[in-house]
Amino acid sequence: MTAGQVLFDPNFPFHDGETGAKLFVTLNDGRDGSYLTVLTTSQRHTKTGTAGCHITEFPSNFHFPAGTAFPENTWLILNSIYEFDCYAITQKHKMGKISIKLPLSTGDLIAVLDCVINDEDLSDKHCLRLKAFRDSLSQTNEPTL
Repeated sequence: MTAGQVLFDPNFPFHDGETGAKLFVTLNDGRDGSYLTVLTTSQRHTKTGTAGCHITEFPSNFHFPAGTAFPENTWLILNSIYEFDCYAITQKHKMGKISIKLPLSTGDLIAVLDCVINDEDLSDKHCLRLKAFRDSLSQTNEPTL
């Protein structure tokens, strides 16, 4: 797994203990032992249809209009970070329990990181990790995702 990958887990473990089919996005490269991830949704509800960062909305989100990074309108829900052990995610992928659907471009990943880092709901611990990863992307000419 790498940063910016959109993964599909048919038995995703939600914070409330339920499980279900879900797309989620890796926000870091996992070199520190775990992946920080956010969920996606195609349900607009009260979210704006404008592309980009919306941290003042509830839930805070990043919107990709249909045909950009995703085939349909998709919102990344930023105010609920999920953290997963790298080894566990890699094993689930090897066993076919998680599939990689698509990668975000480096530019799209940077835009999402710039957005989520400014979300006041992000924990200090996660903010520091994501800032360090975001900074590492700026220090290379061609970041490896």
